[in-house]
Amino acid sequence: MSYLGLAAVGALVAAGAFKLRGTTVFDVKYFLYTFPMVGGRVHQARLQSFRNKSKHSSCNGANAATFLDGPEQKIAVRTVPYLSDNYAFLIIDYARDEVAVVDPADARGVVEAVAKESERCGKQLRITDALITHYHADHAGGNVDLCKLVPGVRIFGSSKERNFGVPGTTVGIQDGSVIPFGGLDINVVETPGHTQGHVSFYIPVQPGCETAVIFTGDALFVAGAGRFFEGTGKDAIRSMKFYRSLAPETLVFPGHEYAADNFDYACWLEPENESLAARRDWAHALREQRKPIVPMSLEHELTYNPFLRFDDPALLAALPEARHRAAETENEGDTSTLFTDADPAEVLQTLRDLKDAGVYQNVRA
Repeated sequence: MSYLGLAAVGALVAAGAFKLRGTTVFDVKYFLYTFPMVGGRVHQARLQSFRNKSKHSSCNGANAATFLDGPEQKIAVRTVPYLSDNYAFLIIDYARDEVAVVDPADARGVVEAVAKESERCGKQLRITDALITHYHADHAGGNVDLCKLVPGVRIFGSSKERNFGVPGTTVGIQDGSVIPFGGLDINVVETPGHTQGHVSFYIPVQPGCETAVIFTGDALFVAGAGRFFEGTGKDAIRSMKFYRSLAPETLVFPGHEYAADNFDYACWLEPENESLAARRDWAHALREQRKPIVPMSLEHELTYNPFLRFDDPALLAALPEARHRAAETENEGDTSTLFTDADPAEVLQTLRDLKDAGVYQNVRA
């Protein structure tokens, strides 16, 4: 299939289709999106288009290293931006010359990033593992190519993902699995909502690691959360409660750069929240410079992220008015969900429905 043909399919799949969630139309389009022969090929075509047209990711280069072991500086996380807003992450053990990659959907870009880092540090770093948060092509679409480029690499994917599962998986994982990497233990935590089998990878404080980090894929973003494609608020509440249980110092590495848009939404929900407004302006200023807004501390997210503030009295008080404003605005999105009480799952579903409706995007000054 030509690139134009793939692009047409991609447009069919991606355009307002996801607003039809719960309908037969949505089911068909979502099936195509998650079918490797369609969604996977569209993803590869998008990557090629970015390369051919010399397009750049929305981020100006990779993030500075985040060292997990303090002054020893032998364990680090580095960010690899790709496409318009995606992130892959390199977990590097400099003592063992090993690299684990989180969501390497741009296999070629990840391999090139490791080669550049090898040159920078004067070592022969090698990719040993790939950790996949979920099976969508913009996160798992590089798995098969990575296996070709790095023979013997282990692909860790959730055994609970639906349809066709995580492409290229060599090691099935589930909630409670522990992945040994270098001298660290990486914990697998099921974080459903976006997909049924979505997982997060949590590295707690342990010998050799002074800073806890979590890779959240599309379950949790800076100031937001992913669409509930395969779940509802009842599924997502489990994920949000888990994230809230972590130490405030934990660093969050999400799979997309959506912070500025998410702050727009958060400010629309609470227009009188001056602290949120200041944070929104900060995020937009950074994005204008194409600077990444990752990682972010969980403490920050507990303060500003509405999906983690599902029982915050100020947010609960603002929701009825936000729902009313959305209902009064002509929009193709679904604003029918009513906020009736403080049930956490219902709050999450309301937050998600209002975000998906997109009304907030029409009112930013």
